[in-house]
Parts: sequence; C-alpha cells; structure tokens
Amino acid sequence: MFFVLLCVEFILRLLGINKAYVENRSGKYVSSYIGRDNNINRTYWPGTVTYLQSPEYKYSRLHNNLGFSDTDFYEKKDSASVLIQTYGDSFTEGDGASVDSSYPALLRALLKLGGQGQITVQNFGICGNDPAFYWKQFKDIGVRLKPDVVVIAYDCGDLTTDFMTRGGLERFKDGYYKGIDGPWWEWLYGASYVYRLFAVSMFDVQYNLFFLNQEQRRQRLRELEPKWNQTFKAIADIARRNNVKVLLIKKPERREVDSNKYSYDYSFFEKMADTISCFKRFDLLPFYRDSCHITPSNSAKYWWPKDGHNQGIGYALMARGVYEGLRKSYPQIFTSSSPPTQDK
Repeated sequence: MFFVLLCVEFILRLLGINKAYVENRSGKYVSSYIGRDNNINRTYWPGTVTYLQSPEYKYSRLHNNLGFSDTDFYEKKDSASVLIQTYGDSFTEGDGASVDSSYPALLRALLKLGGQGQITVQNFGICGNDPAFYWKQFKDIGVRLKPDVVVIAYDCGDLTTDFMTRGGLERFKDGYYKGIDGPWWEWLYGASYVYRLFAVSMFDVQYNLFFLNQEQRRQRLRELEPKWNQTFKAIADIARRNNVKVLLIKKPERREVDSNKYSYDYSFFEKMADTISCFKRFDLLPFYRDSCHITPSNSAKYWWPKDGHNQGIGYALMARGVYEGLRKSYPQIFTSSSPPTQDK
C-alpha cells in the first residue's frame, strides 16, 4: 500500500494535478493564510535587491530608502509642485515587467511628455498588498512626504483573495500583523499531493479557494464587506486631515476584460465611496475596451499567458488609463491642456 501511494504521489506531482499557483511561481508551497509577521508596514529592506519572477520571466528590483521598488522618496518641499503616490499590489509594483515599465514609471514618463514636469510620482506598490496595507503605509510613511494625490488601484482579488485570508484592519496588532487562521490540516495538504486529491474529490476544498466551500465563502465575504468599507473610510480620514485627494482606480484582470464584466459586485463599496468628498473613481474596464480596443482576440499580448500579470505593453495601457483618470478628476493639477499624443 505504501508503495502504491508513493507511486500515485509521484504521478500527481509529475502531472501537476492540484498544484497551487504559488508553487508555479516560487517552486514551493506557501500558505495563503498569514501567521504573525513583525514587518507591519510590509516594506522591503532598503538597499536590497529582490526578483519578481515566474517560469515566464525574471526582473530585478532595487529597493529605495524607504523599502519600495523605486528611486528614493523625499518629502515635497516646493508648494508649486505636485506629488502623486501610487498604492497597489503587484500590478502597481510592476510584476511581469522591468522596473522602468511599471505603470507608475510609465505614468511618470507620460506626465513628462505632456509637459507636466512639476508632477512627481512615487511608487508605493508592493506585491501581495491590499487596501488594509495601503492604509498602514499611507498612515505611517506616505503622509509624512506631503502628497497632493494618492492613487489607489483595487481589483476583485483584493477582497476575494487578500481580505479573505487576512481580514480587515483588525489584522494589525501591537507591533505586528496577523491574518485569519487557516485549517489545522493545511500542512498535510501542502506536503502530499495524494492528500490534495482526497481533499478535493471528497470535500471540494482546495488551495485556490482557501479550503472553503461555496457557502463558507459567501458567508465570509458578507462579513468582509463592512470591513472593506471601514478600511477606505480610515484612508479617507487621513486624506481629509492632510488635504490629500484620493483617486480610486478599479482594475480588471484579463478574464474580466475578455468578458467585459467584473467577477465581483463592488456596488456596496462604490456607493459609499461616492459619498466621500476626497474620493474620485475611475474604472479601467471601459477604458480598456472602448479607448484601447482590447478584445478577447487581442488581449493575449497584454498579459503573461500563464502567470496573469501584465507585460510591459499592458502596463503602458494601465499608465494611460490612470493618466486619463487624473486629468478627468483633477484638471487643476495639469499645467498643459493637451495630453501626450498616442504615438508617444
């Protein structure tokens, strides 16, 4: 029996049946559920180099004086200039492209081409971040640099993946953060493909669904929606007290662009956001479909086919979308009335 199970284990591993996304990325199993972590602002160590990589690509990142993947950050000194900070996850840090092809870097280039030399862009994006960490980084780090505009990119996965395993602001404890506890048997799921096959076939619990059945997922999402709103209200409170404008960028994934529909209904949040005076919203989905003409027939060139992150050309479109959102929401910060031409 042991020999048969060993053979089955080998075959399942060879075929990659029930292999988790994180194993394709890093080559090892990592739980989606966070244990205790003392890096409460989730920053990199300043001056170090890490790599954003998958089987399809590998790009290096040098981390600046405050632990972000950008040039050094400094406080705004000149009242005539404008400081924009971009908060987000891997799609803001620029996973899947070189450092100069992240959307904030390309937004910086667009602003320069459009004659907006007085505008500075700081990239606060970090892979795996979510709005609760945006609040923490904005509160503890970003606001001290005196930004004028904060751009926050959010997507369906922020709620259905990150909040699903971390919860809301209650994750932050005294000097550390801790998410929701995963099932006690997850170590066995991580160690054995045979156990995974048993768990999936008998109980329909798997890594990509955080070991929850459909009813458990629905229940947790109902509990998380008020915590999501609470997080953005906390961001708005900081912004109001410091006279900071906040542009909320709704970002679709490739499958959502192809279907022209988001996978989760955020109306519960967006109705609330529209009542907050310092918030503006811009949706990238209609911009991608109507202005950039991305369709199921041509979307493949904008995203990595297996990994799902943008390629450089995809981040270029994201930068154009955020630029458009900024122009529509805050025309007063632009000294030139004409945006850079498309061929630039």
